[in-house]
Amino acid sequence: MRPEPVASSIVQAIATEDNAIGFASHFLAAARTKTLAIAQNDVAQNDAGPYVLPTAEHSGDGSYPLARKLFIYVNRAPGMALSPLTREFLRFICSAQWQEITAHGGNFPLDANLARRECAMMID
Repeated sequence: MRPEPVASSIVQAIATEDNAIGFASHFLAAARTKTLAIAQNDVAQNDAGPYVLPTAEHSGDGSYPLARKLFIYVNRAPGMALSPLTREFLRFICSAQWQEITAHGGNFPLDANLARRECAMMID
């Protein structure tokens, strides 16, 4: 094991060493590295499978076991309305425009149904 100071260093190190394996965010994938399909393994049942790649679908539906969500927190007193600026910021990050920006940056965007459901909870 060789720890690296930043995730991009992990990907670079993997690309230079035969048979190296590392763990880093999907958006750091490089031409000289390969993404592996993995499975949720139930050790008690010795069950391995199905193996899935870290796609937007598998990350969103929970079938890719290493997927993680990013959460947004706002400082708002219970029962109080969001400030207009905060409400507009949340609307923007829930918008199709922001989801497109997210995808262009190499991250997985929210699908439309999930964005609608999650954003309605934040804004209302």
